[in-house]
Amino acid sequence: MLHASPGIGAPEASVVMLVKNERGHLQLSLPAVLDQQIDQPYEVIVIDSGSIDGSVELVRELALTDGRLRLHEIEPTSFHHASTRNLGAHLARGRFVVYLGGDAVPTDGAWLGGLLSAIQSTGGPIAAYGRQVPRQDADINNACRIAYNYGPDPLMKDRDAALSPKERYFFSSVSCAIDRRRLDTPFFDERVPVNEDITLSRHLIDRGDRIAYVPSSIVVHSHDYSLVDVFRRYFDNAIVYGALGIFNGDGASHASDGLRYLQVSAKILQHRGFRDLAMFAAYFAVSAAGLELGLRHKRLPEAACRAISRFGTCVGHSDAFTTSVT
Repeated sequence: MLHASPGIGAPEASVVMLVKNERGHLQLSLPAVLDQQIDQPYEVIVIDSGSIDGSVELVRELALTDGRLRLHEIEPTSFHHASTRNLGAHLARGRFVVYLGGDAVPTDGAWLGGLLSAIQSTGGPIAAYGRQVPRQDADINNACRIAYNYGPDPLMKDRDAALSPKERYFFSSVSCAIDRRRLDTPFFDERVPVNEDITLSRHLIDRGDRIAYVPSSIVVHSHDYSLVDVFRRYFDNAIVYGALGIFNGDGASHASDGLRYLQVSAKILQHRGFRDLAMFAAYFAVSAAGLELGLRHKRLPEAACRAISRFGTCVGHSDAFTTSVT
């Protein structure tokens, strides 16, 4: 197996990492990324959006001894979930563009090869995403949510997959790979303020492409959110999912997704104490409230909608956002 050496020819794959103040995670992730066991040469591009914690200095130091590593700096105000990822694809030289969150850490040397092997075969899936596992100190909300979204079994997603709409279109750009020969750039819709990965997934699957979920490609990644943060995230998610037609008023589908989530969570909760059970109940309640309110956001006063939304998904209460993603 090849550890592509500094100065090796044109890369087959380009790993794009979006970073801001992630030195602690980069100290773990960059060595892991640069030590992947694959047969193809690859490069690593770090896009930093204004770090002040030494992240830039760390990348520059590592780049002195490894020619595969490149640093590109942008202004903090220019970061955007979709457009910054598109910038990464523009900077990339490889056929396969691999995205890795700046706070996500591959667990072993098979992370990159797992993603690439899923999309390299002729006629195979156009994109793949890997499994995420929570950090050891993650709260119960993370433990249950991640277990639900990232199970142990591989999936092939297409228009005919026997999945709920939410499951069919679920996709994460925290750890994923895209075959750029089969998808024009820019990959991500820059009119969408959040859920750029779900928007891409819907576009690909609806046009007839397939997306693979590769549970053998694993990264450690999780965020602990407050109850208010969870409420606002589900509010925004509901608006985007509704605009994409994923949440189309089918209450039975929502209930089925919720039941599966509770079934997965119950297996985790049976090994936890009362405090975690109470926390889970609180998080579940506020996420459900955020979801339901987001689906009905046009009934809210505009000022209230603006205050709740973190990403401006319902600005102006117009149909502009819905039109842009459908």
